[in-house]
Amino acid sequence: MKLILASAVAAYVLTGDWLAALAAAVLGLLWLILGSEASAGPPVLFFAMAYQWNQVAVGLFYEPISGRTVQASQRRVPPHGAHRLPA
Repeated sequence: MKLILASAVAAYVLTGDWLAALAAAVLGLLWLILGSEASAGPPVLFFAMAYQWNQVAVGLFYEPISGRTVQASQRRVPPHGAHRLPA
């Protein structure tokens, strides 16, 4: 449990984003629930869940580490009133 908290704090310090800290904590919780001694045999379900979770959460870490934004995370909002049809 201490490792989960440490990874969440490290993610927050690295990115400055609480959502990245939550993503790191969820990855640790997945290990507690699905991996280690929680299940008999190899932790295949954990690896599948962790792979999917990392694909979703990697964008949170990419921008603070590389300094470049992910195009999918750039929000394009039209100017106020631009979505209305002319009268």
